[in-house]
Amino acid sequence: MFPRRLSIYKEALSEHGLVEAAFATTGSTPARGKVVVTLARRIPQAVAVNLAREIQAEVMDDPDFGIVRPQSLTCFPSGGDGSYCRILGSKFGPQGHLEVAIDLSGIPTDLTSVVPAFIQCAAAASSKCKAVLSRWAENVLSAPYTGGVPTLYKLQVRLGSEAIRTFGADAAAVFSEWMAQIGNNSPRLKASTLRQLQRPDCFERIAQYVSKHGVRSRWTPFSRPLYISGIYVNVGKPGWRAYAAMTTYVQIEGLNPHAFAMDYGRLRDLIGYGDKGDARKAAIQAEQYRILFRLHRGSARTKGRGGQPTLFCLRGANETMEEAIAAGRKSDAYVARSKVEPNAA
Repeated sequence: MFPRRLSIYKEALSEHGLVEAAFATTGSTPARGKVVVTLARRIPQAVAVNLAREIQAEVMDDPDFGIVRPQSLTCFPSGGDGSYCRILGSKFGPQGHLEVAIDLSGIPTDLTSVVPAFIQCAAAASSKCKAVLSRWAENVLSAPYTGGVPTLYKLQVRLGSEAIRTFGADAAAVFSEWMAQIGNNSPRLKASTLRQLQRPDCFERIAQYVSKHGVRSRWTPFSRPLYISGIYVNVGKPGWRAYAAMTTYVQIEGLNPHAFAMDYGRLRDLIGYGDKGDARKAAIQAEQYRILFRLHRGSARTKGRGGQPTLFCLRGANETMEEAIAAGRKSDAYVARSKVEPNAA
């Protein structure tokens, strides 16, 4: 099982720019092994813990990763004293197997090709430490901004909230760096949008807003295996594929996971199915397992009137389905939909 999963780890590490810094080892049995990321210098433990957990969650989210038994996967450091993990060598005793260093393709290596990663996490430069940022923030900071002032301010509020939650006392410096980065990525901004981007009092206003309303918490999807209400839930593969495809989509596009529209044609393409009917069945199966809910079933296209796609609500790992639905029903998308077509589920 471990050799087949190496390609999934390789893809996840590639997204973080850590492929060249990583290698793997064989384990005590052919089905076991370790993936090791090397660093050029020490980083804060909290950053290392977040990075390890984020990569582990990403690989487990892959539908091809397979079912994971409880406590069969661990990641280090684990917080507190950091715990310990043997790398190479063998277990004590005559039955111990000597571990071998391999690359992420499963080929034995002497490690000379490994280049330890340099992750800078100090003061204003801490924004370069992408391991602690949401995928939405990473996408915003790496692409040109093409919207106007109203949309930009909403984006700034969300980025400011994330900077405060993630970097604390360094949030103002990090936020200023982010605004400069967006400006550098967007050479065709209108003058009014550029002025909003460069406003010196912008972060102060956002900090006051966050102080009043609270820091926006990061929505986190479920990982496999699902642990709900004290028990492990084995969601059927079609249902899980639908949920995983939707969570990836909303995170990449920066959408509200509690209320977003999607037709079954798009879901079909995201899952990789050949038929919209199969995609719909997969979504219904996920709904039966209470990891998503259809806030509005949508409507068919009629003469002189366009159709409406289904309005979905995804349940996160740290909330109940009822809490997710309540949040979805407060969204602008749901309110607008229910006023026009009161066909809510």
